[in-house]
Amino acid sequence: MPRAVEEADHHDEDHEEHIGGEAHVHGAAELAVTLDTNFVTITVDAPLANYGLSEKTKKKSTELEQYAEGLTELMGNARCDLVERSADLRRSGDHAALTLSIVWDCRRPSQLDGLMFTGFEKYPAFEEVDAIYLGEEGETASATLTPDNPFLPFGS
Repeated sequence: MPRAVEEADHHDEDHEEHIGGEAHVHGAAELAVTLDTNFVTITVDAPLANYGLSEKTKKKSTELEQYAEGLTELMGNARCDLVERSADLRRSGDHAALTLSIVWDCRRPSQLDGLMFTGFEKYPAFEEVDAIYLGEEGETASATLTPDNPFLPFGS
């Protein structure tokens, strides 16, 4: 087998390794949205490569928080204010993933229609996002978001 093919095969195998018990697949991500009283918490988990970063980056979590900016947009007239952003960098072997958390305080949470994943525009390496919404009254919604379908509706 030619060396380039062997390296490509090995590269694909590497991306099936697990970080935190989940497959590490460039282009893929997981997103969760929870509503608790007036607070909306958005969590996005994805490989560093999705943000155009090297998996060997030496950046600290506080430096990585900036990647949460412009990643999502709450839709509706809920009048939300940003409360907090945080980042958690995880490494496993040669791979690294980033979990970003964004917390909003909404004065009218009942006016939330959903979430737009704007990360597809900002970071073209994002290809597919498995998204879920968990509401306060047990409402749920889930969708696989793509550049052609970046909207997660909230509600039952």
